[in-house]
Amino acid sequence: MATCKYCAKEFDDSTPEDILVHAPCAITQLEEMEQSFDLRWKADMRAIKMWQEGHPERELTWPDHADMVVWLLTALDESIKLQSHYAILLNMHDGGQRMPFDTLNKWIARLHEIGVLK
Repeated sequence: MATCKYCAKEFDDSTPEDILVHAPCAITQLEEMEQSFDLRWKADMRAIKMWQEGHPERELTWPDHADMVVWLLTALDESIKLQSHYAILLNMHDGGQRMPFDTLNKWIARLHEIGVLK
């Protein structure tokens, strides 16, 4: 006996008839896996394109995934520092209440606080 990993029903895995009964489960599971793969692939391709634009001398290179993540996080960290710098300058100029963030974690916490990230 075996248990279908998708519908959790038990079946006799020694007979072709029983195995075929669970073919729709296998097809559904395969389709879900393909959707998940496609989402990840498209996200990776966007990130690789950004990396290549940041490294024009290596436009045909696909970076190691870990190197790409570190590069993207470094770029995000630098943009947060720049945002903070301008928030302080603009507050000095017009007396506004813009919030500067010293770290990526504080910025992410603020995004959670205002409901942009869940």
